Amino acid sequence: MDFTHNVIVFRDEDEQVWDASHKGWRKGRAEVAMGEQLRDHLLDQRDKALSPYVVEYLGERVKNCQNGWARLCKRAGVEGVTLHTLRHTHATWLYSSNVDTHHIADQLGHANDSITRAVYIKRRAETRVELPRLIEQKLGS
Repeated sequence: MDFTHNVIVFRDEDEQVWDASHKGWRKGRAEVAMGEQLRDHLLDQRDKALSPYVVEYLGERVKNCQNGWARLCKRAGVEGVTLHTLRHTHATWLYSSNVDTHHIADQLGHANDSITRAVYIKRRAETRVELPRLIEQKLGS
């Protein structure tokens, strides 16, 4: 957690991945901006932590939260929702709010937005219906 820059860094400091499409090294994971509510919550958790890690379990760094997420979903009676489902939802909500795909790709840790567009951004039927009206508006003005 980088509370100075309000960013959650999903990688180790020295982690890098070879990006064959750009023939160079790049960061291996996403850096996600945190909002004020999340920042306040994480700072509170940091103050209660038994270790130097904000996200911990019994004083140890949490490296994988999939099992905990599965237990939480089971307890809530929710089926078929994975952490990757939340990733898709995150990308879809940003795209639906007209956030540029380059910014979404950066949030997801993609080297460029082509992966983001191909995997996470689905064309919406309501957008296709809306396009002719938008063109007519522009032509009429």
